[in-house]
Amino acid sequence: MPFVARCYRCGHIVSARTRAILDICKEEHDIKSHKDDLTDSGWTVTVVSEAELNRLDQLEKSPKFWVTLRLPKH
Repeated sequence: MPFVARCYRCGHIVSARTRAILDICKEEHDIKSHKDDLTDSGWTVTVVSEAELNRLDQLEKSPKFWVTLRLPKH
C-alpha cells in the first residue's frame, strides 16, 4: 500500500511503497532539515493508489510541480 507524506514545517513531500520506508524517509528529512528541533515532527500521511503514486513520481521530475507547491496561498 503506497503512502505520501508532507512535512508541516517546510512542505517537503516524501513517498514510499511501504509504511516502514516512509517512516525512515521522514526521520531522515527531520534530521537533515530540522535538526535544531526534532521534538515537533509534524507530518500529514495519506494512503494513495499505485496509479497516483506513479503519477506523483512523474510529476516530481518537473520543476513546475515544485514551484506550484511552494507558491503562497492567496
